[in-house]
Amino acid sequence: MVYNLERERPTYFSHASELFYCKGNFIRLYEYSSQRDTPIVSIRRNGSAAPRALHYNSAENVVLITYEAQDTSNFELYKLPKQHSPESVVEPKRGTGTSAVFVGRNKFAVLERSGGAVSLKTLEGEESKRWYPPGSVTGLFPATSGSFLLRYEDKVALYDIQQAKNVGEVVCNNAKYAYWSPDHEFVALLSKHTLTIANKRMEHLCSVQETIRLKSGAWDESGVFVYNTLSHVKYCLPNGDSGTIRTMEVPMYITKVQGDIVQCLDREGNNKTIFVDSTEFLFKAALHKRDFPAVKRIVQSSRISGHAIIGYLQKKGFPEVALHFVKDERTRFNLALQCGKIDVAKECAGAADDKECWERLAEEALKQGKLSVVEEAYQRTEAFEKLSFLYLVTGQLGKLKNMLSIAKARGDSMSVFHNALFLGDVSERVNVLKESGQVALAYVTAVTHGLVDLAQQLEPLLPKDHHLVTPNSTHQTLLYPPIPLNSLTEWPLLNVAPDVFDVLPDASTASAAAAATVELTETSANMWGDSLDLDLGDTAGPTAAPASKSGPAPAAAAGGGWGDDLELDIPEEVLAAANVASKGPIFVAPKTLPSREDKWSDRSSFVCDHVAAGDFDGALALLQHQIGAVSFDVFKGPFMSLWASAHSSIPSATSGAPSMLLGLQLNTHPNEAARKSPPIFITVASLAAIVKNAYTFIGQGNLAGAVECFVQTLHHLPLLRPEKSEMAEIEKIKNECRQYVLGLRMELKRREIVNDEPVRAAELACYVTHCNLQPAHDTGALQTAMSMTYKIQNIGDAGQFAKRLLDRGVAEPVAQKARQLHAISEQNPTNTHKLNYDMRNPFVICGSSLSPIYKGAKFEQCPFCRTYYQPTFKGTKCEVCLVSQVGAQASGLFTDSQF
Repeated sequence: MVYNLERERPTYFSHASELFYCKGNFIRLYEYSSQRDTPIVSIRRNGSAAPRALHYNSAENVVLITYEAQDTSNFELYKLPKQHSPESVVEPKRGTGTSAVFVGRNKFAVLERSGGAVSLKTLEGEESKRWYPPGSVTGLFPATSGSFLLRYEDKVALYDIQQAKNVGEVVCNNAKYAYWSPDHEFVALLSKHTLTIANKRMEHLCSVQETIRLKSGAWDESGVFVYNTLSHVKYCLPNGDSGTIRTMEVPMYITKVQGDIVQCLDREGNNKTIFVDSTEFLFKAALHKRDFPAVKRIVQSSRISGHAIIGYLQKKGFPEVALHFVKDERTRFNLALQCGKIDVAKECAGAADDKECWERLAEEALKQGKLSVVEEAYQRTEAFEKLSFLYLVTGQLGKLKNMLSIAKARGDSMSVFHNALFLGDVSERVNVLKESGQVALAYVTAVTHGLVDLAQQLEPLLPKDHHLVTPNSTHQTLLYPPIPLNSLTEWPLLNVAPDVFDVLPDASTASAAAAATVELTETSANMWGDSLDLDLGDTAGPTAAPASKSGPAPAAAAGGGWGDDLELDIPEEVLAAANVASKGPIFVAPKTLPSREDKWSDRSSFVCDHVAAGDFDGALALLQHQIGAVSFDVFKGPFMSLWASAHSSIPSATSGAPSMLLGLQLNTHPNEAARKSPPIFITVASLAAIVKNAYTFIGQGNLAGAVECFVQTLHHLPLLRPEKSEMAEIEKIKNECRQYVLGLRMELKRREIVNDEPVRAAELACYVTHCNLQPAHDTGALQTAMSMTYKIQNIGDAGQFAKRLLDRGVAEPVAQKARQLHAISEQNPTNTHKLNYDMRNPFVICGSSLSPIYKGAKFEQCPFCRTYYQPTFKGTKCEVCLVSQVGAQASGLFTDSQF
């Protein structure tokens, strides 16, 4: 085993284009632009304490260093000299405290080592204010002026000095470092294995879980947080998108990120520069900010491609962006359909020449009213029936007659009959029926429509026993389908705002357009020849200025006396957008208001609200974050039930229209926040009822059924929306379920091996007596343990269980046997077999091996049900709750920030 005698991480603070850091006995200044490294002031090492944190105040040019050792913590405040020199000696202001950060131009806050008090000091070291923040604070981080961050074991809170209270908090276990973005809109909190990003109000935005320890990070100017582990450089956007940039050969500490350049410090305190490919995260950042000109520049640079990016764009709702750099025709076809570009989809379908593509294109084009595209797609796929009906509904009777001729040429009698029916051509229908052998139907059709001549021709062909039909009226007329009043080839469509990629020209297009404009101007000027040379003499008057040989007079060209004020440098992309807008009225689609379900999931961090809103992915992500869940199959049934119970289906008043799905709310709830939430049928009372059913199963001897009930209760616990007053009851139910699942599993295992492995069966019986069961069930466990140990001739152990039964005060038949056995053990307290069981040494039961973990031994726990496990089972699925990963980091089921 190797121990670090000194702290490997260098102490540093990055400000603008400068880096202040401690190396050796100096505070050094590194300038990123010139790469000049200068020692600016010497420091004296404070015994065994090493610099833990460094902060720089640019307004007063002072540096604050915090030292921490095992038995002491203090700080030093240095006023930096104007002239940097290694010989510069500055006497610092010293004081004691575990953390110190600047909170204003001339003030800083110090957290005392004992008592948890925070004192506000001036740069002279004088205390101006002192108070005790709420909770047990373990450290301070800097924030905006007039505030700072308080670090707790399970969260980080923003403390406002003026209001003297926490104004926001975010769940983050044992945060080690806090990094603010350049505009102070976001903060990144680094724990051992978790990165948490919040906004300036400390509202949680996203979290990233890593398996390797996090080392450092810095914000890029584009709003992307770049961080590193021991072996990789990665990135994370405030919306939760993350990825890997490159690998690292040796551990380093990131100090600044600017484009493709990452500035670092190694463990020896040497400045290093590494180069990365920032295209991916700059592309995603531009999409997140909806900076489409930047997106187009990145796309046209051909530095980004791949199916992963295409999938990302589709997932984020930007298929039109992916469409502009995808080359595969099938992929472009799918993207074009997704963003509604029928013309592009038609082009791709033609290139792919696939029947399925044309069928999908026809379906989508029909929804948008692109009837010419629908017609071509039907022709390509030879969908004659659909094509005939399309001509019918659009009133194209001429083409419908052509379809009748085509059907005859194909020899399709049914198609001929349908087209004749659409056209109202009764004689053709009679001929089709006749040729198909349906002479009787042909005769009836002819008689019914008054076609006497055709009917007489068919009479000899009728069977002899057939009765002739006589028309009921002599005024019968042919019934034709209604004639369309207007034949439409395309549906009328509104002009919508053009795609940003169609508005913004690329560099080559802009240059070509400029050249064409110049050429057109010169051609237009010369095409008139000398027709304006009218030789008017002095008609213009004696004050008229002589014309310049090179062009008109400046005053005349500029509009008279205003000079060059009209030479406006308008960007080309703005002009292009204006030209598009001037072509006609543009319909700008209104923004979609958030639905009731969207509001449920946006305002809540409870899993049940996300499930009721239909945001199953968000709910599963919360489960993973809160309880370390890795198995989600068990939640399918509860999820579907929760969603269904939060919605109502209202039948439509129009026949054939689909019913309307409406989200329900608790409008009568006394709590105002709850009135805007969906109804949740899973409550603490319902879980108590399931536990009661489990007790009933135990009384009936159905232990397996009881285990299922207790596990079901555990699975429903994360789906609660409890009141704060119910937290104690919830914790009680969770502990009770854990104890019973563990105890009943051991009892079922004991019954399974009692004949083959009596010693192991006796051990399991002993372990069950240490589960916190109900008195009646605990008494039964003690009786079983007494009986099992006596049968393997462990008289001493059996006597101990007999004594525990007698102390409990059991019924007389059981008490009599216990007294007898206790008396025998007093005379002969021997054990034939050595059991892995010591009732005098406190222990807990491993949920996997079902063996004891004695006090002082290392263990891991399930982050949800808190079942104990031996370290070898870390990373496996918990065998009690069947949901969470043993040893995983999680924020907890319910926290104070949720209420």
